[in-house]
Amino acid sequence: MADSDYSQKDFIGEQVKHEDVVTITRVRSDRVFYRQFIRDPNQAKTSGHPRWYGDKFDLKD
Repeated sequence: MADSDYSQKDFIGEQVKHEDVVTITRVRSDRVFYRQFIRDPNQAKTSGHPRWYGDKFDLKD
């Protein structure tokens, strides 16, 4: 269990390197989360930078 400082990108980025690690953190109630964006393979590529984020979601979902 960790406090909200451990929900920062630098900490979380290191955690995804380990398959069997479960991290439980507290986050601010107004924190915004996004699902991972997965491009439809049948969709034509567009010009410009690809999307970084998928749809927003609320932790209550």
